[in-house]
Amino acid sequence: MKKVKITVLKKDFYEDLVNEYGNKNLSKCSRFEIGQTFIITDCRQPESFCNEGWASIRHYVFALSNGADGFWDLKNHISINTCNDGFRPVVFKIETLEDEIAK
Repeated sequence: MKKVKITVLKKDFYEDLVNEYGNKNLSKCSRFEIGQTFIITDCRQPESFCNEGWASIRHYVFALSNGADGFWDLKNHISINTCNDGFRPVVFKIETLEDEIAK
């Protein structure tokens, strides 16, 4: 099993959707910071990771940690994915650490 690195690339906020459909007290996701990283060695959700964010990306983490190189990656062993929050999605880069094997 390969180590996987998750990096927070971007945090969006769709004010127009919030104004029309959401709670007016919403703002950008406060759980993550741009540039924040997580190293995954066992395909388990990091303690401080949002449950909904993890649910959205865990299958990519699992696939990459097990050597997948599918059509969904932009470059070998990299995937760009978002959490499923329609008002304030977070964009993650998920990549294998090629030289490191999880023990």
